[in-house]
Amino acid sequence: MTIDHWDLDGIDVRVVKALVSAPSSALVPNLRMLMWYDQRDSFLPLLNVLLASTINFVELGSNPFGSWEPSFAKSALLASLGTRCPHIQKFTCLYDSDPGDHSDALLEAVRCLSKLTHLHVGVLGTRALAHLASLPLLRSLNFVSHSFTTGKPPKPIPTSSTVDNVTIIASSVLILTRCLRKVRFVSCRSMELDVDSGLPYDPLHMADLIPSLSQCFSQTLERFTVVFQDFEESIIEFIDSPVELGFSAVSPLLSFSRLTRVDLNWFCASAIDDAMIQTMARSWPQLEEIYLGTGACWLTPPLITFTGLVHLIQYCHYLHYIAIVFHACLIDNKSEPFSKTIPNEKITTISVGNSPIDVPSAVACQLHTLLPNLYEVYYFHNPSSPFKRRWARVVSFLEVLVEGTEMKQEQAQALEECSLLA
Repeated sequence: MTIDHWDLDGIDVRVVKALVSAPSSALVPNLRMLMWYDQRDSFLPLLNVLLASTINFVELGSNPFGSWEPSFAKSALLASLGTRCPHIQKFTCLYDSDPGDHSDALLEAVRCLSKLTHLHVGVLGTRALAHLASLPLLRSLNFVSHSFTTGKPPKPIPTSSTVDNVTIIASSVLILTRCLRKVRFVSCRSMELDVDSGLPYDPLHMADLIPSLSQCFSQTLERFTVVFQDFEESIIEFIDSPVELGFSAVSPLLSFSRLTRVDLNWFCASAIDDAMIQTMARSWPQLEEIYLGTGACWLTPPLITFTGLVHLIQYCHYLHYIAIVFHACLIDNKSEPFSKTIPNEKITTISVGNSPIDVPSAVACQLHTLLPNLYEVYYFHNPSSPFKRRWARVVSFLEVLVEGTEMKQEQAQALEECSLLA
C-alpha cells in the first residue's frame, strides 16, 4: 500500500474517522508493505491503524526520496513501531537530519526490530549504532552522520559482522572522517560515502579521509565510492588550487585486493602518474570499474598518459568500464607495455572527461587495438573544454574501425561456411 499526501488531500474527514475507528486487522489483514509519504501529524492516527503486525517493509517520508520532519507525535509513533510491527525487515525513514529533541526516536524504533535486514534512516548516534551491532540479520545500512565532532570522542563501535552494504551521508569531509574513526565494519563488501556539500575539497581534512576509510573497513571490501552530492561545474573556477588526489591519499586502499569498483570520480586526480596507476592496477586484479577524475572539468592537466591506460588493461583483466582522465598521446605500439597487453573485448564504453588529446586518428587506432569493441567515448562538451572536437573525431573514427572489424568477421564466417559446403 502506498499513501501519498495528495491522496490524503482528497479524503473526506468523515472517511478518515471511519477508517481510524476500525482495527488494522479488519482493514488490511494481509498487508506486507506500507509506503507513507506525508508530513502532517493530523493524519498520523490513520497511519497508526495501517501499521499492522504482518508488515515487513515500511517506508516513511514526505516523498520516496524525502525526509520526515521531526515532531513529538512522530517520535511517539516510531517508539512504538518495533512492538507493533516486530517482523519488519526493511525500514526507511529519513528522520531527524539535525540533532535535537528527537535524537533517540530512531534508536527506539529499531530497538525491537530484531529481524532487520535493510535500514535506511537519518541521523544515528553512538547508542543506535551500538545497538545495530547486535542485529544478527542486518545486511544493508544507510545513515546520516553529524556527531563525533565535539567533546571527548567515543570508543570505536563495532558493527554487525553481517553488514555488507554501507552508505554514510555527512555534511562535510570533517564530519565524515571523524565518524569513520569511531565505527568498524568488519565484513562490509560495498561502501558509499555521500558528502552533502557542493565543494569537494577541504584542505585541512581531505588528507585524512581515505586513511580513515582503510581503518574502518576490512579486506572484504569490494566496492568503494565517494560522492559529492551537490557538486556543480560552476564552482571550479572559484577553486584557486584544488587539492589534488595524490598517491599518499590513495595508497591505503592498495591493501584491499578484492576491490571490483573504485569510484573517486569527483576528485582532481592530476597528481597521479603512470607509475602510480600501474601500482594501483597490480593491487586490484579483480577490478571491474574504475572512476578517476572525470566527474568535473578540472583545468589542471593530468600526469597519466596513454601508458597508464595500458597498465589498467594489462593487469585488470575483468575491467568492463573505465572513466579516467589521461593525456591521450601517441606511443609506440611495438614497445612495452603496449605490445604485451592482451586486448580487452569486454569494454565498449569509456569516459575521458577533460582529457588532453594529440592526434585523433592515431589515438582512435591505439584505442581500437587495446579495446577492439570500443565504440563510445564520453567526454566534456562544455565550452571550457578545448578538446571536445578532437574527441568527437575519435568517436567517428572508432565507429568506422568497429564496423570494419565486424565486416571482416562476417566475411570470415561466410568464407568458412562456403568451404564447408564445398
